[in-house]
Parts: sequence; structure tokens; C-alpha cells
Amino acid sequence: MFIGHFGLGFAGKKAAPSVSLGTLFLSVQLADGLWPLFLVLGLEHVRIVPGITKLSPFDFYNYPISHSLVALLGWGIAAGIAAGVVSHWVLDFAVHRPDMPVAPAGKTGAIRALSTRLAPRQSHQSRLSHRLLLRIYCQ
Repeated sequence: MFIGHFGLGFAGKKAAPSVSLGTLFLSVQLADGLWPLFLVLGLEHVRIVPGITKLSPFDFYNYPISHSLVALLGWGIAAGIAAGVVSHWVLDFAVHRPDMPVAPAGKTGAIRALSTRLAPRQSHQSRLSHRLLLRIYCQ
């Protein structure tokens, strides 16, 4: 889903031309940049489960500091780039398995139930999100 995040960075450039493209790319990828650091420090966790998704064997069962909605809002406010940082959660919610935490100490159960009901297959969601980003940027 990296392309979707970068696509939103490009869309942000059109919406805020005074902000550098590098800053916009940093904002939309901040969560994925922090995640490996927290993983190495043992603060977040992932399992390798072959076949869990079509694209990746990773089961992101615990990543509340780098990827929860509340934490991303905090990281974004601290960095002064909240919209881009929070957009990462929104796009991940659309295409991930139902594993996106809302709060750092929260469980993904409610979100898991909601996204399971709302979400069609991942590949379909990826196509839809990429089309949406192209429409936003190309207008």
C-alpha cells in the first residue's frame, strides 16, 4: 500500500503547494518509519504467518504506538503535519486486515468487527483507494 500513501502525499502537494513534497512524503510514511524502530525495541510486535494475506505473511497483531489512530494524531500534532500522518491510518484501515488499533492501549476488536462488515476484499479496496487518489490529484 506504499503507493497509496505516496499518492496522498502528491495530492497534499496540490492542496498545499507551499509545503515541500519531502515533508508531505514524510508525513504520510511516518508510521511506517517508526514501526521498525519500535519493533526492534520490543515495544511493538509482528508474527510471520504464511498465507495470512495474499501479499504479505505479516500478522501485525500489536503496533499501537506507531499505527493507532490516537498515537498517529499525537505524532502528527507533535510534528506539525497531522493531516498527512493521520491519513496513514485511514488508508491502512481501508486495505489492511482488520487489525488497526484506535488507541495505544485499546484492542482492535471493535475496529475488527466494523472493518470486517464494511470491507470488501483487499485487492478491491486497493484498486478503489488508488483510483480515488488519482482522481483527487489529477483534478
